[in-house]
Amino acid sequence: MAGASSGFPMVDVHYLGLFSPNPLLYIHGEMKKLRDVDLKAMSWPEFRSLLSTMTECTLDRLYYCPAKEKLAKGLNALQSECDYNDFIECAYGV
Repeated sequence: MAGASSGFPMVDVHYLGLFSPNPLLYIHGEMKKLRDVDLKAMSWPEFRSLLSTMTECTLDRLYYCPAKEKLAKGLNALQSECDYNDFIECAYGV
């Protein structure tokens, strides 16, 4: 994730790729930037719907990794409203 000057976080959304071990990397995917979106105003289902629309994909699994964190140490599953709240705290630097 990367910061933005609008007051909302900028999130790099990687998709259609796969994880490769040793070192853990996400490869062969595409990437779009999520900008100017108030994540705090969205529910978990609304966020999933936004990502599905943005990527034109069915999302089976979601993960996030804090900016400047290596994937192997910072990868977090995003599977529930509780996980989404943790993601928001990370994204906004709370």
